[in-house]
Amino acid sequence: MGPGLAPPSRKRTVFFESLRGTRAIAFWGFRLRREYAFASNVEAFLRAAQASFRLMVRPAGDAPVIDGVIDDHCWQRAFRAGDFVELRKGGVMNPPTDVWLAYDETAFYAAMRCHDPAAPNLHDKATERDGRVWADNDVELFLQPPRSDTFFQLICNSRATAFDARYVNNKQDLSWDPEWVRATVVGNGQWAVEISLPWKELGVDPPSPGDLWTGNVARHHSLGKLDTYSSWRPVLTGSFVEARNLGRLEFLSGPGENLLRNGGFEASESGVPAEWAVERTEITVPSVSSDRSAVGLRSACLRMDKAMMGMRQGMYSRRIPIEANMPYVLSYFARIEGGRDPMQMGGENGWNALTGEAVWLNAAGKSLRRDWLTPRSLRRDIWQHVPWNLTSPEGAERMVVNLIIRNHTGTTWIDEVVLQIAKP
Repeated sequence: MGPGLAPPSRKRTVFFESLRGTRAIAFWGFRLRREYAFASNVEAFLRAAQASFRLMVRPAGDAPVIDGVIDDHCWQRAFRAGDFVELRKGGVMNPPTDVWLAYDETAFYAAMRCHDPAAPNLHDKATERDGRVWADNDVELFLQPPRSDTFFQLICNSRATAFDARYVNNKQDLSWDPEWVRATVVGNGQWAVEISLPWKELGVDPPSPGDLWTGNVARHHSLGKLDTYSSWRPVLTGSFVEARNLGRLEFLSGPGENLLRNGGFEASESGVPAEWAVERTEITVPSVSSDRSAVGLRSACLRMDKAMMGMRQGMYSRRIPIEANMPYVLSYFARIEGGRDPMQMGGENGWNALTGEAVWLNAAGKSLRRDWLTPRSLRRDIWQHVPWNLTSPEGAERMVVNLIIRNHTGTTWIDEVVLQIAKP
């Protein structure tokens, strides 16, 4: 056990139990009560938990105009991160912070909206680059390429003053002065910042779809002597400027053409998502939710509740025209709340299963084959991207996508169902 680390105690367990009220880390508050005794110390457990904090980064398409106004098309498509957690305390930070990330072959883009009742009267002072920017109201972006011992820190205050540093083996290097663009807008009750960082300033090639980086987004809320610090990836020990405290950034592929209509589950007048039909209604009818606080993705998604033991419910798509002997990628985002552990995806007869099924049909509508989702673990209380590769059989002309839950007493959220022809 390292210096300064006390052995596990009830006091520390209670501290972690207090984290369960936050959506961002509710899963770990639950797991710690059962598994903390098996961790050699807090730091070791948090390193094991790091992979659960993952933020998806979509291609920008058209690059955003860096003007501090978060209205570009790429931000409308980007995934929002919120529920910042206070540094070394664990509670969800108030006032809140929203973050959107995007990328293209040229640069990495970030947009942050910082809610603040004091705005526009923020009284931030730093105007010189690499000055005391970190003492003002600021946002901080951390990026680390894969398989690298170097990570980068960018800080921007409400006056768009920059601080940047490079860390090699956690040692700060202030000689790094990249050319990056930032702009802020301070309004009533909030201030916003947009950032563009060219990949060449990091000395790396643009990431490819599927690449995993590490990173974090943090905020300093200046309240005089009552300053608070918070971040997207919770930092419960140490500080922001430590590689071990970075979360995961997953770079996604471009939108392409979604062959499946209404993969975002926009509702029809009946309340059932347009272009979808209900498979069974033994417990509750799958519904469309627009509660962003509960969902955290787009304005609508699919919600399925309480498929009791031995029962199942689900949705199936309209028939989708496809080509025979063609490789496809079918994917969606899923989130599980409640239910029993472990939660597994796949297996028609699996316990607590969320199952995806692709049904291939010929011209007469006869089923040629059913492909089930490859089993994989699905952690609770966080959104996860679930892709799988398929190849249509000989003679197939149509396809139906089924989304099914069985034996699950909690709530399942599904969004962004996409069917695309696989890239060569």
